[in-house]
Amino acid sequence: MAQLSFYLFGSPHITLEHVPIHLPRRRALALAIYLAVTDRSHRRDTLTAFFWPEHDEQRARADLRRTLHVINRALGADWLVTEEDDVQLRHNGDLWLDTRAFADLLAGCAAHGHDVTAVCPACLPLLREAVALYQDDFLAGFSLPDSPAFDDWHFFENEGLRNQLAGALARLVEGCSAGGNYEQAIHYARRWLTLDPLDEAVHRWLIQLYSWNEQPTAALRQYEQCKAQLAEEFDMKPDEATEHLYAAVKTRSLGPPPMDPAFTIHSAPPHVTTCTAAHPLRQSDDIRVVTTLSVG
Repeated sequence: MAQLSFYLFGSPHITLEHVPIHLPRRRALALAIYLAVTDRSHRRDTLTAFFWPEHDEQRARADLRRTLHVINRALGADWLVTEEDDVQLRHNGDLWLDTRAFADLLAGCAAHGHDVTAVCPACLPLLREAVALYQDDFLAGFSLPDSPAFDDWHFFENEGLRNQLAGALARLVEGCSAGGNYEQAIHYARRWLTLDPLDEAVHRWLIQLYSWNEQPTAALRQYEQCKAQLAEEFDMKPDEATEHLYAAVKTRSLGPPPMDPAFTIHSAPPHVTTCTAAHPLRQSDDIRVVTTLSVG
């Protein structure tokens, strides 16, 4: 079969063998996306209630039939599997979703023998590729105003993906910093901060990274930005940890950065063992840096 690709980070679009597929009805696109992402069979009465909640059953079923016909005509007859009461999109090696590729890359880190919240050198290329796929939020700018159930599903899918992105960026910051690659760590930390501009932990990361990268002015400016945002949004001051870090940067008494030589390796050795001890750089109980060591 020809490759069918769903690009769902950002404004959604579909291609078949790299040729754009046009679905003239917004609801047809939404239904195709829903079938692709959920990866299972759905009963027709469930789909009609989901996508046409204001229609009676007879009219909703007719609308579903017409919408499935539109999808079938656009994608080709082999992709939709329709039975008397069930509908699903055929899932095989020729179906590709950027959201699934993102999840698979993150899951690949779990094969490295450490906790899923930890990071090792072999994780870094997978994490970089994953965050590169995430070009914008899930279905950014897309909605079905007369289908609250779809918009609710969209919201929760997006929140889950954003949380995964935040975790991936946090691990990239940890890993890049552990290898002394502060420019990349700053790049990922700045992107991490866009997900929640009021997250003081990320501001502290940037303050440290700028300081370690010999950019004290940028470090102090980051503190001022954090302070101003907290005051504007919550009428509160930075917490004690942030103030202590600011004082250390201002007096140039911030300690040297923790380093892990293993993170200067950009590819995994042929055989690895793992050490699950926490790295000194660890900022929270949620992220650990682990070292992979070649054993032959």
